[in-house]
Amino acid sequence: MEKKIKVYKANEVELVKNELAGSGDVFFTEYRGLTVPQITSLRKSLRSEGASYKVSKNNLAKIAFKEAGKPAGDDFFKGPTAIVYTKGESGPVAKILVNFAKENDKLVIKGGLVDNELYDAAKITAYGNLPSRLEMLAMVASTVNGVASKLVRTLQAVVDKKQAEG
Repeated sequence: MEKKIKVYKANEVELVKNELAGSGDVFFTEYRGLTVPQITSLRKSLRSEGASYKVSKNNLAKIAFKEAGKPAGDDFFKGPTAIVYTKGESGPVAKILVNFAKENDKLVIKGGLVDNELYDAAKITAYGNLPSRLEMLAMVASTVNGVASKLVRTLQAVVDKKQAEG
């Protein structure tokens, strides 16, 4: 029996290490009190951004992070912990977590690991409230387009004035 338990633990550590190897940034949440439909809804939203939401035993996850050379705060591994593994851009994933936490006070964002830097809950919330990369590009394009349009109208007004004069 003890042999089976050791194999299970080793397998769990390997699973977490594999998830870490295949992901970018990670976020830590406490899910205590969430219903199964709420967790399912959260998982579905996260999957739409290429992220996964998995529960692991704290001690085993801590070992996996250490073996993978990833920093993780001890506070992240207290109480029931679920880890969000991102595959693509992590900003939209943080936004999903922040918005879900606003609607469901049972979801507690503990923190995260963004670009190998530890973020506490406040930083994750601020990060999740930033516009996404695409939204920022749209803002820049809109600004550039507005300036270019104004320049064209101004130049056209100068041309029209010159033609009217002579």
